[in-house]
Amino acid sequence: MNRITRFFKVSLFVIQRVLGSRPFPYFFLRRLITSKPELAASGKTELVIEGYPRSANSFSVVAFEQAQEREVKIAHHLHVPAQVIRGVQRGIPIVVLLREPVSAVASLIVREPALGIRVALWDYIHFHRTIRRYRDSFLIARFEDITDDFGRVIERLNNKWGTQFQVFDHNEENVARAFARLESLESGREIGEINEDRVARPSGQRSEKSASIRAQLLSPACAKRLNQARELYDSLCKPD
Repeated sequence: MNRITRFFKVSLFVIQRVLGSRPFPYFFLRRLITSKPELAASGKTELVIEGYPRSANSFSVVAFEQAQEREVKIAHHLHVPAQVIRGVQRGIPIVVLLREPVSAVASLIVREPALGIRVALWDYIHFHRTIRRYRDSFLIARFEDITDDFGRVIERLNNKWGTQFQVFDHNEENVARAFARLESLESGREIGEINEDRVARPSGQRSEKSASIRAQLLSPACAKRLNQARELYDSLCKPD
């Protein structure tokens, strides 16, 4: 990717994220340009599942859908605060997915290397700082909660909002089915090939690539912003 292409890609990303902190302009513009209106919260939405990228967003949606006996209208995968804020404003049950910053940022850069550490870390801080004021109006599901026992996350969701969603049975067979579904979705985008940097399931190849990025994140040059990200993570982790 040449410098000009990277500049425009990063600029578009930042503009989208800045607009994404304000529901009215974000959703107004999104309606004009999007090919996937179903991802945004609307009057028909029954549940919002949203988070910073690479925080088990795809697994959560697929596993939740897999557990249900009927189709549930879910808003997901916008990765902007506006989705959470709109859900709060409309009284929709919301699950915000939360992953500690080093792992989340490193995984995003492996997927989107053009962003670079500074922009990805800024996005982590911007997303979580914006939604923090609404903390009492959504359920936090940490990355570890999702990967260890997603069924328990759904139980907590039902307890908080009085909903009756079916609980995901977090066993080896059901997790394998969810990962198979994620691979199927990814292969459809990549014309039959699995891109290990993008597919939303564990990958040894991706882990190797993220090691050097993690080292950079832990360097003194990133200390100030990383500390801000960690403080946000800790504040959002408080009990519901």
